[in-house]
Amino acid sequence: MTDMLGKPETQKFSTVFETSHLRVGCCSMQGWRKSMEDAHVAQLNIGGCKKRAFFGVFDGHQSNEAARFCRAHMLDEVMKSADKYSDNYNSIFEEAFRSIDELICYKFSASGTAANCVYLDKGKIVCANAGDSRAVLCRKGKAIPLSIDHKPYHPEEEKRIVDAGFSVENGRVNMSLAVSRALGDVDFKTNKELSWKQQAVTALPDVKVMDFSKDDEFIILACDGIWDVLSCEDCCSLVSAKLKDLEKSEESLTGDVDISLVCEDVLDHCLSPTCGAREKGTDNMTIIIVQFKPEFFA
Repeated sequence: MTDMLGKPETQKFSTVFETSHLRVGCCSMQGWRKSMEDAHVAQLNIGGCKKRAFFGVFDGHQSNEAARFCRAHMLDEVMKSADKYSDNYNSIFEEAFRSIDELICYKFSASGTAANCVYLDKGKIVCANAGDSRAVLCRKGKAIPLSIDHKPYHPEEEKRIVDAGFSVENGRVNMSLAVSRALGDVDFKTNKELSWKQQAVTALPDVKVMDFSKDDEFIILACDGIWDVLSCEDCCSLVSAKLKDLEKSEESLTGDVDISLVCEDVLDHCLSPTCGAREKGTDNMTIIIVQFKPEFFA
């Protein structure tokens, strides 16, 4: 495969953030791919509120430009929209995604990115998704998906693609793009008779809003490099087991738990030992784990 290395690049870039209310770990790894096209963002204590936070995973394609642009600007666009729409989360994220999409299409000729964002605000968990990155909530040991994958072969997605004048072949838009929704990808947004929401590859996000529960344990956001290998249920089970092991370890006796170590373990678990055309675990990998502390629900 021309876009693959002879051996995987396993260096990991990890960060951990901890407040009185949340413990957050982030980790990314290039893996078998010749370049790293993922980006992510984590922002806690927004506006000085310990229960308000924003997280995003951006899985780029064609280049890393669109994903990095989202990392730098998505939160600003969400905050601008929040000032305008208050707690109308559908409108907040539709406007933010539309604005970022327009900017990416103007600035970059080919780059695109899947985008999965989770916003904690006013007692709500809000997930906005365009593409095949995914977020899942672990509540009392049960995996609750916060997003659905947008694939060209899904009937409702394929209809929009065809109506916009494009085709779906081999599960891809015009045999090239493996997602049916994304930010950027200007070449798939050329039908001037249609609105931005109706383009073959639309930036329109699905938005899911849930109330917090005291049974909430953690949220996982990850690119499809993780979900190609693990189901939502399997990933939650793996993270839960790793967290328990870490919390029982000698290193945690001081009360300091480095949750990024759990993120690293998940990436190692998902990385394929070999590289072939149909191997799972050969993509770039990025994961964010957001663990709720008891104080979050006080």
